[in-house]
Amino acid sequence: MNLAALVDVGLVALLVMACALVAFRRLLPAVAQRVQSQLSRRLQQPKRARLLQRLGDRLQPAADAAAGCATARGCSACSGCASNVRTVEAGTVLRLDSPSQPRARLPSR
Repeated sequence: MNLAALVDVGLVALLVMACALVAFRRLLPAVAQRVQSQLSRRLQQPKRARLLQRLGDRLQPAADAAAGCATARGCSACSGCASNVRTVEAGTVLRLDSPSQPRARLPSR
């Protein structure tokens, strides 16, 4: 393998890993945040080099202050975010609104 092919394979591997990381964080946010938190804690240990401790500080996941979530474990960790869900009392009839103009039906064959 020559140098150009080696660089090409390395760049493709980095691109695939970056895409996989983005997909992992988007599809499994709670798990990704938990893994990030564990990695951050391991890097922040006093026996680590100062550079690794700083990296651990930067990797520390931020709690979602806007939602008031201090658990940093992702959505549905404490069921506190569900406080804005409307509840319906038993026996209440819910009216389903239909559109003002019905959609045109396709002709049957």
